[in-house]
Amino acid sequence: MADKDTVEVLQGSDVARSSKESTPVSPESPTQASVASTSPETKRTSVAAPAATARRAGTAGTPAASRTSAAAGAGTRATGGLSKPPTRPTSTATPATRRPTTASSTTSTHRSRPSVSASEDERKPGLTSSASRRTSTLMSSPSRMADKRTTAGTVGTAGAARKLASATSSTTGARTSTLGSRASMSGTPASTRPASTATRTPTTSTTASKRLSMSGLASRPATTRSDASNGAKEIEELKTKLADGDAQIETLKSQIQASEAVVAELREQLANVPAAAATDAEVQSAQASSADEAIANLKAEHESALANLESRLSDVIAKLQSAEAELDQHKSNLASAEDSRASTQSEIEVLRQSLERVQLESEEKVKAGEAALQSAMADHAAKMAELQTSLTEEHKSTVAELEAKLKADSDKDQSDGQSHETVISELKDSHASTVAELKSKIDELTASQAALEATSSDKARSDQQAFLTKIAALESEIAELRATNDVAGKSAESTGTQLSELHSSLAAREKELAATKEDMSTLLIKATESQSALADRDEEILKLKAMHDERMKNLSQDYENEIESLRGDAFFKRKFEELEGQHTELKTTSEEASRAHAEALAAVNAELASAVETLKSLEAEHQKNLDALRASHAEELESAKTGASADKDANERLLDDIKAQHAEELAVIKKESESVLSKELEALGASHHAVLEALKSEHAEELGKMQAAHGEALSAVGSAGTDAHADADEVAKLRAELEAVREQLQKAQADSEVAVETAKNDLEGKHIDEMEKLIAMNTNAMDRMKADGIQARRDLEELTAAHSKSIEDTISEYKSTSSSLEDRLTEQRAVNADLEAAVRAAREALAKAQAEVDDMGHQLAQEKMDRMTALAELDAAASARPDTSEADALRKELAALKQTQANFHAAGEETLRAKEDEVESHKAQLAATQDTLATMKIDLDLAKKELEAHKAESHAKYKTAMADYKDLNDSMTTLVEEANIKAKELEFKLEQTTHLAEDNDRKVEELEAQLKVKEAELAEAKAIAGKNKGLSASRFAGDNEAGEDDHVAEGEDDNSDKDEDDADHSSSALASLTRARVLAQQIDVLDREMRDRNLLMLNSITDGRRPG
Repeated sequence: MADKDTVEVLQGSDVARSSKESTPVSPESPTQASVASTSPETKRTSVAAPAATARRAGTAGTPAASRTSAAAGAGTRATGGLSKPPTRPTSTATPATRRPTTASSTTSTHRSRPSVSASEDERKPGLTSSASRRTSTLMSSPSRMADKRTTAGTVGTAGAARKLASATSSTTGARTSTLGSRASMSGTPASTRPASTATRTPTTSTTASKRLSMSGLASRPATTRSDASNGAKEIEELKTKLADGDAQIETLKSQIQASEAVVAELREQLANVPAAAATDAEVQSAQASSADEAIANLKAEHESALANLESRLSDVIAKLQSAEAELDQHKSNLASAEDSRASTQSEIEVLRQSLERVQLESEEKVKAGEAALQSAMADHAAKMAELQTSLTEEHKSTVAELEAKLKADSDKDQSDGQSHETVISELKDSHASTVAELKSKIDELTASQAALEATSSDKARSDQQAFLTKIAALESEIAELRATNDVAGKSAESTGTQLSELHSSLAAREKELAATKEDMSTLLIKATESQSALADRDEEILKLKAMHDERMKNLSQDYENEIESLRGDAFFKRKFEELEGQHTELKTTSEEASRAHAEALAAVNAELASAVETLKSLEAEHQKNLDALRASHAEELESAKTGASADKDANERLLDDIKAQHAEELAVIKKESESVLSKELEALGASHHAVLEALKSEHAEELGKMQAAHGEALSAVGSAGTDAHADADEVAKLRAELEAVREQLQKAQADSEVAVETAKNDLEGKHIDEMEKLIAMNTNAMDRMKADGIQARRDLEELTAAHSKSIEDTISEYKSTSSSLEDRLTEQRAVNADLEAAVRAAREALAKAQAEVDDMGHQLAQEKMDRMTALAELDAAASARPDTSEADALRKELAALKQTQANFHAAGEETLRAKEDEVESHKAQLAATQDTLATMKIDLDLAKKELEAHKAESHAKYKTAMADYKDLNDSMTTLVEEANIKAKELEFKLEQTTHLAEDNDRKVEELEAQLKVKEAELAEAKAIAGKNKGLSASRFAGDNEAGEDDHVAEGEDDNSDKDEDDADHSSSALASLTRARVLAQQIDVLDREMRDRNLLMLNSITDGRRPG
């Protein structure tokens, strides 16, 4: 049994020596190093001698030897420092020199024992070596050199003073020994532990540098970096975090191995407190589960915020698609309006050209008709004058010839009175007959001439009157057409100006739409990048969570072991309670932050619901306005239809009135022409009768004169016959001459009759030909004029129909464009209202986010201040010279957070100002559109008043409008269905994510259950190991003869255990501190992520509502 104990003690001393080879020795104490190097030699000499004595004597020296060996083993665990055995020879001078002091202390403190020969002498060098070991151990810490030397000197003076020094070191000097042993005894537990105080200090510096890197990451403003560099930097940061995590894993593995060595050394103490260990494990598992729950809650809030952003993005995309569809429809309407305007302008130009051509042709025809009529009348008058002159000349020539012949006959026929009388009577008869015939012919000719003149003049007058009336009607219609053309031109110009304004407004809207499309594309790109980054972050979070779970398991096990090992110390219990209070405070603050975040999310959801309700109400109101506009449009169409039918009836009535008036005017003109003709005929008859009476009176006077002259001649002849009768020859000559004169007279009469007949026939033939020519010319001219009037009337009717149709088309198109513009204005008003509501919501959300950021900043600052105070206390407890690098890093981090908060506040104010400017610009645009709408309404009213008679195709336009409305309704239904399908898909994805979350929660619960089972198994294994190995029991199982040695050994073991406990508690405090730092870093990362999300949300809202 003693051999086994000796072997175990030697193994423990070798382990201690191998573990303490890495502990640096202060260069200021070379003598202590030499003392520490000589003490193992003396310890080996003192151990070997009692063992040999106990074997030879066979007395009660075996327990004493075992106790001595245990004390020596404790001494070797406390000191160590060389891995090789010393080369100098063994010396036994030290026990001989210090025997009297030891003997006196032994006799004064303990009872007498049976044997005080060799074992007594062998024990006392062990005591001296333990004192020297304590001296070397305490001298290895240069910061506490004077205190440890004083304590060592006190312990080495006497046995009673040694007990008081041990009690003082356990009560009043606990903090001093703890601080002194922390620098030199942190690497004691096992030879496999690679790091001691020197290795732990770089770990602290690594964490400090990591905190500095994290503070540098936190101090970067999220708004000043681009998306690509952001992703690259995040990847680099994650890589550095992963490297730090690997380094931490390696350090934790080394700590786990060291803690396993500590567990192997402290199994005896673990057997006494299994219940306390189980309760500590439950507390640690509860803390780990609370941390997991906090992380899960923050992740759930993060996912809900992401879903909210995705829903808002889908709403914005749907609104953008509807706006694009409406813009396409407005473009098509504008294109159709432009086409109709171009067609109406072309038709108006064609009408103008045709009207001018018709006017020119009608003027030319009127001029040609007037010239032909004047030429015909001049020809007719010339021919009538020629006929009258020829007739008078012939009549005068015949009368002169007859008078000459009668004079010749009277001169020649003076001899024969009877014959002469008969000749005169015959001549009178023939002259009377010829005169009667001539009178009858003259009467016939004058009657025919008067009739021809009357008919020609009547026809000419009637034709001229009708032609003049037609010309007047055409001129009035042309004037009306010119007036309507001018009105149509003015309306076309007004519509052209309006169309140009609409073009400009449409170009502006297209620019705005292009800008919104670009913003939406950038937002979509950012959303996809953010989603990819979120997916990467989720993967990294899952990996880090798995690593964190593993680390937490290892750390919880280590922490549990350390807490179990530190359970008996009141100072460390108080420290544990303080750390536990800090942990509960951190937990409460995290719960309050999560609760505040949940309340903020609920408020945002409520605001979103209210915004959705207001949007629905606005959509309902917009639908009502659309229905009212459609109803008013239908009423206007009906009124236009009734007005068009009334205008058509009025036009028909006007045409009937014009026809009746024309018939009445024709009847009046006919009566007037008949009265004028009768008057002219009566005047001609009176003039002809007067001419005949004048001719008869003249002929009677000439006959009287001729009869008087003939009587005088007969009387002269009778007187001469009675006087002369002498010459019969003269009478015969006279008779022969009379016969010759008679024959000549007969010939002349026959010739005159033939000449009169030929002249009459020629005159009649010429007159008939001329009259036929005149009648044919007049009929041709009348036919041409009638045909021209009919063609002109047809052309005029066609022109009026085309013009009325074009005017109706322009009116209907103007109405459609005006209705579309009104719809656009109402939609613009709705969009402006939505923008104002979104701006208000964004302001409220920004204010709430700012308040949350301020609260989180205050909480984070408070937590950081608490953490700084805890770290300051721990650093003050760890070393005399406090490390202010972490405090400086935290100050820098706090300053960076304040700077980022100020930048965020300034950015929020700038975005608010930009939003206010955008709202003002939208208001100005709305006022301008309202002004243009008012002007357009005034123009529309004027156009309605001016063109009420031209609305024939309104029903067809109404049908097309209904078809367009049906198409719009169908498109809206399809959009609604697509939105419902997308919502269902999102709900399905949400259900899948909830199922995955539930599965993850179940897995976590199963893992926690497995962890609890493993912890229970570990506790059982530890209890079994404690029962199997009774090193502490065997330590107190011997005789009480060596009580002083037992107390000394126990004091040494207590000191060594306390040193080990100090080192283990420092590792546990650092582990808890790292856990608190990791938790704070996770909270800080989540805070930054939520802040970035809020900024992205605000930027997306501002970019989606920003005008081009």
